[in-house]
Amino acid sequence: MIGLFTPDELGNDLWDVLPEYQSKANCFWLNEIFKVLKVGGVWCWPETARVFKKADNEHFIELDYSNYKTTSYKSFDLKNHFGYVYFNPKEGEE
Repeated sequence: MIGLFTPDELGNDLWDVLPEYQSKANCFWLNEIFKVLKVGGVWCWPETARVFKKADNEHFIELDYSNYKTTSYKSFDLKNHFGYVYFNPKEGEE
């Protein structure tokens, strides 16, 4: 599903098949990731090949990278957190 999501909406979309306690824990975790992302920062879930950008202070937007073969990460600070990856734009490149 490509569109704007709050972190809770995205979490429900990603993890609604899990038991409630796991889904809530994952949604809490995603909200924490959202807090550390700057607007323009990116969070991706490599196992599912899904990529989400922080569109504003309330929403993620899903990006479609299905036609891309390579991606340049030179303008992002890379962080790896429990198998998920998130990027923030480097200072001055927002």
